[in-house]
Amino acid sequence: MERTYSDAVAALNTLQSNSTTIDNIRKAGKNPNLQAIPEMIEWCHRTGYEPVEFDRLNAIHIAGTKGKGSTSAFVSSILCQFLPTILFNKIGLYTSPHLRFVRERIQINNEPLSEDSFANLGPA
Repeated sequence: MERTYSDAVAALNTLQSNSTTIDNIRKAGKNPNLQAIPEMIEWCHRTGYEPVEFDRLNAIHIAGTKGKGSTSAFVSSILCQFLPTILFNKIGLYTSPHLRFVRERIQINNEPLSEDSFANLGPA
């Protein structure tokens, strides 16, 4: 049975916060990297990539304490306006948290994922 958009949002809302997850891992005495690396490799495979292929991606990682969302939106907008036909065929953007609706966290060429695409992300 295919998962609906509402099902996907409900599943997302049941997840623990990052701080709670980190506290639980620390209390359990587990090395988070031993668990995280296989999970990241699995996510790579789900997106159709092998980890060695990331070198060919042109990624911009924006970090800091203030202004990441607006800076990311500006960069994505500029790239979509001026570069898609020259260098790139797709401009992707991931932000968190969302402002209006959860699908805006993942955008391709300044368009949020469709409800169907979002519903089929992640574990069932």
